[in-house]
Amino acid sequence: MSNTSTTWLLTTVDNPYSPFDDFKRWYSEDLRLGYNTCGLIARLSNASDDFNDDEEFEVMRRIIEYNWSGKHVMVTRDTWSMELERPS
Repeated sequence: MSNTSTTWLLTTVDNPYSPFDDFKRWYSEDLRLGYNTCGLIARLSNASDDFNDDEEFEVMRRIIEYNWSGKHVMVTRDTWSMELERPS
């Protein structure tokens, strides 16, 4: 989520909804596309009650590093629209 006062979120390049501005639609589309990004973060977070923004940032960074789906990207509010997959 937050790292040095910048809010980072994990999304996929094929989800047209902003996780910042329209989370309900973003989440619904994420599940429809079969990613369950929130569940992936939770599974990799060692789910503890003390999970904080820095730990979440590191989990998202690891997801990007390995990029199992080939579609995940980390975005800020300013970079979200630039990461969308453009139709061919």
